[in-house]
Amino acid sequence: MDKEWEDVFVINDYKTNIYLPPEQKEDYREQLTLYALWVKEKYGKYLKKIKAKLHYLHFDICDEWEITDDLIQPIKERYEKAIDEIENKKEQYEHNPNDKNIFPTKSNSFCQYCEFSNICPLFLHLNQEDEVLDGGILWESTVKRLVDEYAKLSKQISQETKEKDTIKEVLIEYADSKWYEQLFGNENNMKISKSGNYSMKDKAKLKEYLIEKWVFNEVWDVSWGKINWLVEDWTIDDETVKELLEYKDSWRVSVSKKKEEKKYEE
Repeated sequence: MDKEWEDVFVINDYKTNIYLPPEQKEDYREQLTLYALWVKEKYGKYLKKIKAKLHYLHFDICDEWEITDDLIQPIKERYEKAIDEIENKKEQYEHNPNDKNIFPTKSNSFCQYCEFSNICPLFLHLNQEDEVLDGGILWESTVKRLVDEYAKLSKQISQETKEKDTIKEVLIEYADSKWYEQLFGNENNMKISKSGNYSMKDKAKLKEYLIEKWVFNEVWDVSWGKINWLVEDWTIDDETVKELLEYKDSWRVSVSKKKEEKKYEE
């Protein structure tokens, strides 16, 4: 912390990032605003202004701005609210320590540095001995083996789903280009039908428009089905459709076993 002129305090923060963050890096600005709150409460009678300086050493760049009461107040209120919520949760936990919903687990990149993994539900099983479970049709199997087998099968299903979606896209594009509504394989038929739906660009603005048109009570949930009905019924005019709605094609595909051809003998 420096003092600039007679009554201006400057909070300096030095960053060693190898990448230059966006100009309005909210995390950094919030961090220095919290520092400013402490400075103001600790040394308020000695200063009239608080300035912040972010020094990006790798780029030899300094970002500077004044931290006013208007910047401090909303952040102060947000943190006070968070503190109140934590204290309230703490009180709930003291009365009911077995309720897992009071402090639900949250996984993030900092878990690897946490010193409480031995009591965290996310990592409790990590250092336990492998147990044998009744795997039903799989017979008895260990927990670790079942976890690995599930992951393996999930990967296979994911790959199969990806291949299925790719084939579907290719066949839809082919059928659409030829005006076919049904394709035939050696053993199966595939029916392909095309429709379209409107999706909302801005739900709030669309609600305002529907209220003005006196039809909002009819479409209180603003579902895509009701929106399509209003467009087809000409309740929503063309200009509003262009402004507030987006039309997307949708395809329905159904597959059935190919029927055997009847043979007729002369």
